[in-house]
Amino acid sequence: MNGREKVLSCLNFEKGSKSVKAEFAFWYETLDRWYGEGLPKIDGLPEHAVGHNIRSNFNTNFLNEKMVDNDVCRYFDFDFKSHSILNDFSPMYKEETIEENDEFIIFKDDYGVTQKRLKDEQGGIRSSMPLYLDFPIRSRGDFLDYRERVGTDFEKRMETGWAETAKKFQSEGHLIMLCGRSNGFFWFPRETMGLERFLMTIYDDPILLNEMLDFILDTTISFWEYILEKVEVDFVLINEDMAFKGGPLLSLDSFKELLEPRYRKLTDFLKKYKIKNIFVDSDGDVTSLIPLLLKSGVNGLLPFEVTGSMDIIKIRKDYPELKIAGGINKMKLFGDKDEIDKELKKVPYMLKKGGYVPFVDHSVPPLVSWDNFVYYREKLNDIIFQNPMD
Repeated sequence: MNGREKVLSCLNFEKGSKSVKAEFAFWYETLDRWYGEGLPKIDGLPEHAVGHNIRSNFNTNFLNEKMVDNDVCRYFDFDFKSHSILNDFSPMYKEETIEENDEFIIFKDDYGVTQKRLKDEQGGIRSSMPLYLDFPIRSRGDFLDYRERVGTDFEKRMETGWAETAKKFQSEGHLIMLCGRSNGFFWFPRETMGLERFLMTIYDDPILLNEMLDFILDTTISFWEYILEKVEVDFVLINEDMAFKGGPLLSLDSFKELLEPRYRKLTDFLKKYKIKNIFVDSDGDVTSLIPLLLKSGVNGLLPFEVTGSMDIIKIRKDYPELKIAGGINKMKLFGDKDEIDKELKKVPYMLKKGGYVPFVDHSVPPLVSWDNFVYYREKLNDIIFQNPMD
């Protein structure tokens, strides 16, 4: 089987199927360190850090960024090779630098978000959390302007020849993914209003918030229908980041009232195109949201941050039908190899139950040495080989 077939067999819980070799992402500074510690450099990195994760999908386009690792994927011969169809949901504001010096840069991005980012010694943007200073939607008028700017001319948002490129990658054994930066029903209002204003708007102006959520639902369905009429998609990823280590950032009642009905409409639409893998990406502890997501038509989650109280073995026992990706504690890769061995002991059980792709529970940070990563990855690859689904 090629990589695409292996992924689909694993996620379909097929008896005897093996999981796939994959990672989620790396910090720029992590790969920069590893090149100095033994990682063979073929493609390498851009001259300066760009403040983004380096995606770990071989030969992939992702969310309008070309920051994708080839060298680590090539070194370990990862199976999970994917091509993510670019679909830009931004209002296409003009990017603007507001202030810049040797220490930081303040700029407004094409989504209209003003942020402050730290710089490294070479002038690149560090892989650290931004300080968000302002957001594009502060009033109904701002929302109406935002909605008008997004519009419905989807073709102008796509790369030339995108459909032919996707079909080519699929024929070469790549998984075809569909995702968008701001189409999540939690992500969109948080990114356009800021978290505090969004959560207050639930109570202060529910009419506006419902209009915003209907807008992103309708836009997503229209945009994705335009794409799905032209290409076959294997995997959908909805970005949310709606929790922290203490639990969800909104109440379960608010999820049921605001998000669940929109999720149902979106997942019902996707199932018309026979899409079997509908994942949500959220950091933090989303354990209490899992039954609501499943009820809403979502059937997969990632990356299962261990320090966010996500216990993949317990979750697998509680939700045997849930597709799981991630769940290996990145913190255990910092120290000695005994800690790595202990962390990997949970993997065989998960593999035998099926529907699981093991990798680090978010981007691999630069505290992880190349020697430790090689040890972890080689051990994990052996475990994957030796433990097909029962």
